[in-house]
Amino acid sequence: LLFYGIFSFLVFRSFISYFNKSKSPWLSYLMTFLVVFFYGLIIEIIQDRFTASRQGDVTDMMSNLAGYFLVMLLLLFIPSLRISQGIKE
Repeated sequence: LLFYGIFSFLVFRSFISYFNKSKSPWLSYLMTFLVVFFYGLIIEIIQDRFTASRQGDVTDMMSNLAGYFLVMLLLLFIPSLRISQGIKE
């Protein structure tokens, strides 16, 4: 939960800087979700298919996404966390 929260925050900050030209922070939220979701999915598939001591688990995916949603809620309610290069909602 903590790793995916921090990971989501860093990915979001990267995307909000990258999409600064379009002034669309919602695109940053969407792209962050896609990156975090597919990263977690790939990790779970790798654990299930390529390791003998670990297995993929749906509850792991849910906790990964919980970290994402927790940070995104914080970003929505604490505007100073999402301000980057003059973008304000």
